[in-house]
Amino acid sequence: MTEDTVQLTTSELEPCVYCPHLCRHVCPSAVGSDREAATPAAMATGVWAWLQGRADASWAAAHASLCVDCGRCTDHCKHSRPLGKLLAAARSSTAPPPYVEPPGRVHGTGELVAVQTDARQWAGALATMLGQPVARYAAPDHLGAPLLDHPTRFQRYARALRDRLAGRVLVVADASSARAAGAAELQFKMLEDLVSLSMEGTVIPACTGTGMLSDAAPGCCGARRHLRDAHPEVALDMAQDLITRMGPGPLACQDAACAAWLREQGADVVDPIDSLLKAAASLETP
Repeated sequence: MTEDTVQLTTSELEPCVYCPHLCRHVCPSAVGSDREAATPAAMATGVWAWLQGRADASWAAAHASLCVDCGRCTDHCKHSRPLGKLLAAARSSTAPPPYVEPPGRVHGTGELVAVQTDARQWAGALATMLGQPVARYAAPDHLGAPLLDHPTRFQRYARALRDRLAGRVLVVADASSARAAGAAELQFKMLEDLVSLSMEGTVIPACTGTGMLSDAAPGCCGARRHLRDAHPEVALDMAQDLITRMGPGPLACQDAACAAWLREQGADVVDPIDSLLKAAASLETP
């Protein structure tokens, strides 16, 4: 196997199936939901049972959808098992690609394009901060990120994206859009790297990275679309667990998609877009 390719077989999954939960404590889904059915070993077992003919594809898809692709299980594993990639391959093999709206139009001029994933219109605020034109592009599906588990479909989508956006530099404010932009071979910058922004509140660490879950690294908010679609109760538990671990707000999150999900659960949280809009408004105030 290459670094980027995995072979979805029973033998590849068996070390995780028979593992005595040695990476459970670093899995955001297991810790955040406090469910044994959401451990990495349980996820692997669900897919393994399907590969052996003991369960149907929907059973495997449900188990694979518990993974949020943080990579901590592989980082912690003494044998570097690529469980996250195996589960992504299982989602691709057992579930149809989700529907994603076709790429739309770019509005405005300028080399930079603000990728707006929700109702907030922040291209103008970015133009004010930078003193240059900024176009805008509506991407409620985060540049096709839900298709990343389905490479053939995503590549077709990516070609359409490149037709509209090639030659421009995208400005994104969430990890899913950044991941999709990179996979589509589009130039992009993170909003917080382009503009100096001050976000007041306790900072929520990113859900990717190594190390044990702790108060300093509370894990994942559960905002991943495939998790929320297949296991809404687990996603809600993960969001509430993170909010509890972080303590009273206000909170600050670098990922606008995660911040939006946490706000839905009642958290007092700001993100880079909020800070951008506030900063731009202060410049415009006489």
